[in-house]
Amino acid sequence: MKLIQTFYVDAFKNITKTAMGWNLPFYNVISWTLSCLQLHKYYDDIALYANTGSAKFFNEILQLPYKKFIHPMIILFFTIMIYLHYQKYIPIHYKRNHFYT
Repeated sequence: MKLIQTFYVDAFKNITKTAMGWNLPFYNVISWTLSCLQLHKYYDDIALYANTGSAKFFNEILQLPYKKFIHPMIILFFTIMIYLHYQKYIPIHYKRNHFYT
């Protein structure tokens, strides 16, 4: 089974100094490390969809055993193109707190 985890942080934010919902940034980093290592016990194929800075942090600094590091914008582009090719769609537009078709 292939598992996918996603992580995105703005380029101007430092992962080690941003708590992201935790009390301290340390807990955020530890939770990601624990999550990856626990999943790796049971599954070999774990991919991380992350922006460049985040992927570099998890791969080079923490050296977590993700099999692949994938930039989500590349996947998003191809997913949308395939969806539009095979599905009929209704474009939804957003303007000033109102959705309309």
